[in-house]
Amino acid sequence: TNIVHIETHNGVVFTQQACVTEGEQESPLTVLSRTTLAEILKFVNEVPFAAIRFILDSAKLNCALSQEGLSGNWGLHIGATLEKQCARGLLAKDLSSSIVIRTSAASDARMGGATLPAMSNSGSGNQGITATMPVVVVAE
Repeated sequence: TNIVHIETHNGVVFTQQACVTEGEQESPLTVLSRTTLAEILKFVNEVPFAAIRFILDSAKLNCALSQEGLSGNWGLHIGATLEKQCARGLLAKDLSSSIVIRTSAASDARMGGATLPAMSNSGSGNQGITATMPVVVVAE
């Protein structure tokens, strides 16, 4: 995958010149290995909020799906079933369980036909949920 352009309804978030051939493309690991901590900190401190607002939007969309998955009758009920197991003391009420429950519940709602949008990643709603929900749960 060589992402060369990311655009949201607020405008262009990222752009770079496309590689001419597949052989010229650098791996993400190569790019990251050349990135310094100073460059990362500079980005974090200087990036305009509007350019990364989509991250917050992702969290809001996918959290709504997760709540729907826990409260509704959606999909395979994996998230809701695991939550009940926690309530019964059969599963630990810890960070790891919370991540699995909230992520599964969002996918339950999405795959079960809930009429809520999901923020996708690489064209997949479930990948977007998987990339978003663990971070949200840890942040909460």
